[in-house]
Amino acid sequence: MLKLIFKGLVVGNLLALNAIVYMGYRTFSGGLDLLKSEIALQMEERLKEEYDFIQKDLKGLESNLLESQKELIPETATVESGLPIF
Repeated sequence: MLKLIFKGLVVGNLLALNAIVYMGYRTFSGGLDLLKSEIALQMEERLKEEYDFIQKDLKGLESNLLESQKELIPETATVESGLPIF
């Protein structure tokens, strides 16, 4: 009878220890998931800001390029027959 009580006590302690460790793991894992999602949101916001900045910079470069190099852009020639000559 004493052996049975001792075995029950050991099994109960092991189950309780496993339950405590599992709950701690779930809490820790949930915290890590929250941290990962927060980092992902910050990365998304930063990439969007950088993309907007690059787009704005390219628009400025395009308008500046067209104004400064307008005379370098060839105009199309009009021909009666054959391929057009640029």
